[in-house]
Amino acid sequence: MKNKVMWSLTIVLGAIIIGIGIWFLLSFANQGSYRSMDDGINIKVSNQIANSPELRFKLVTAEENQTNIANINSLKKNESILFNSTFTPKKDYQMFVYYTIDGREHRESLLYVPAHSTKLVIDLNIKSVKDGKIIFGKSGYDGFEKFTNQD
Repeated sequence: MKNKVMWSLTIVLGAIIIGIGIWFLLSFANQGSYRSMDDGINIKVSNQIANSPELRFKLVTAEENQTNIANINSLKKNESILFNSTFTPKKDYQMFVYYTIDGREHRESLLYVPAHSTKLVIDLNIKSVKDGKIIFGKSGYDGFEKFTNQD
């Protein structure tokens, strides 16, 4: 009887360890090319227009409380910048980018940021300006899997 209990516990413990190992390997593989980026919130902006406007990145809660993450000055054509914030969200946020074109303030949602996220990546490509708004190509890693949303 004692031997059966010991074997059962060994099998259950082994299954748990194997399950955790598989989960870890899958989450590591899902990061793809973003695997080499630091933990935290990574923002990469590439510019394909003459001069981009200043971009302000903020995390906003459902109650509209804002946390400033980064301000990126105007980029020249074909210039890019990578910013990393070690901020760890304690609650759920939505990441927005704010910018001003022709005197009009714009706010665009980029990414849902779940509480206690360890790594998030938003890769923005400023493609053009149309009707007074920036046309972005977006890709990244949302903490679970890679995504691409090319406009």
